Amino acid sequence: MISTKRDIYEHYNNDENIAITMKQHEQKRLRVLIFLGGFLSMLALMYIIPRATLTLNDKMLSQDPATLEQVREGNDIRSLKINVKEFNGVWQVVNASVEMYLYSAYYDDRPSLLTNPVIRVIAVSESQVEQRKVYCYIWYDVSTDPFVEVAEILHLGAGNNRHGKYFREHIYTCKLQTSKDIPKAISIELEETDVKLPEPSTYMTVQVPEKPETKQDFINCVSVTFWKVDPYRVVEWMELHKLWGVNKVTIYNSSIEDESAKVFLHYQKEGFVDFRQAPQFVPDPGEMSILLTMSPVICDCLYRNMHKYNKVVVTDLDEMIVPRTTLDYKSMLDEINNRQPSEHKALSYMFRNDYFFMDPQMPEDTDMPKKLATLRHRVRLPPSGPGYSVKSIIDPQACVVMHNHFCWVRTKGHDTNGHTVDVNVDLAMNQHYKKCHFDKYLGKPGECARMMEEQIADDTMLRFKDKLIENVSKQLKSLGLEL
Repeated sequence: MISTKRDIYEHYNNDENIAITMKQHEQKRLRVLIFLGGFLSMLALMYIIPRATLTLNDKMLSQDPATLEQVREGNDIRSLKINVKEFNGVWQVVNASVEMYLYSAYYDDRPSLLTNPVIRVIAVSESQVEQRKVYCYIWYDVSTDPFVEVAEILHLGAGNNRHGKYFREHIYTCKLQTSKDIPKAISIELEETDVKLPEPSTYMTVQVPEKPETKQDFINCVSVTFWKVDPYRVVEWMELHKLWGVNKVTIYNSSIEDESAKVFLHYQKEGFVDFRQAPQFVPDPGEMSILLTMSPVICDCLYRNMHKYNKVVVTDLDEMIVPRTTLDYKSMLDEINNRQPSEHKALSYMFRNDYFFMDPQMPEDTDMPKKLATLRHRVRLPPSGPGYSVKSIIDPQACVVMHNHFCWVRTKGHDTNGHTVDVNVDLAMNQHYKKCHFDKYLGKPGECARMMEEQIADDTMLRFKDKLIENVSKQLKSLGLEL
């Protein structure tokens, strides 16, 4: 079983109207938040939070990241004990009356923001933080005290309920007043009273994304991966993406079993995979808690690599965007641009979902290698409608909030008409390999059987057969497995 399935969120993309409504709602809410945030920030600057005057102490807090070790141990720096709490050495915990967890912080100076640079903090918090102020304490090398700003809160995912509380994935955006200096660290704190700023309880190093002289073409940002993943499916998936011209794949590990982790570590040693850690932070057991990490890690991958790659591919391990008229992604995008032209400078592409169900009712080509799912399962359903469970290839210079399906919020400079192409299904589709889930998902026994009555033979994958078998065989031999 491929454990990166995101069925719990697919109802947000059931049809085009829902997808469009979500986008309109987010844009409208964003405009309101920007207005209110600017108004509140103005009041704060005038009456509550004079900049650089959070009185802590005269002593200098070293901005060397190594200082965090001293802070975590409770040593007295600036005569202030910042007791940084972490889960699994990854998530920092805000000392607040509601649960708030911080994953990573990035410096964002993309020109298309049309503003000064900002800091993006990727987080998961109880949804009620949206009705309160979230403060950014911005630490510089030469600053005795931090600069304080009110964060702008952006939705990053659909959220869900855990232990009686509703959690939501967020990006906290902290505005900078200048582009001259880059902050060393940031603290995120929650307003508890209207008369006193909370003391810092978090301290995150601000990561500055690398800007190489030459960009590579494609990185695939895979959502959080957990439990047992079929090693053969992983090898097949990796080798196909190599054939299609993907330069790097980022995998985020949340309790992957050893047998599966061995494959990812093999590809990391090879240089094709960046294997990162994203442990579960909510102490509730089960898949729903892990899924709260889904969108945060995709955005972490986006920000980490936004200057290194021309395009970001977002799919799960049980699906893949397959070119139908070309042999690789670069040629595929050229063909799409020729057939569906747009003058937008930072195009994103959405690919329709198409199920290749792996149930006994669906024919299987037994002449193909038993462990190669894409060659054996070449019968599909008709493509899903626009907006349903789509997958995307995006321009990282244009996206602020990337969800598991499409970019929710774009940079101001690129949020213009024609920013996304709904790719024609004869050019490419998102091929989705799994057992049918609709009987359980919809609560309608017999729905899967009804859907699978409409079967379409599709030999697209045979174009990659010879090279795929050759490359998979080599990798399996290296891993001590047989095809």
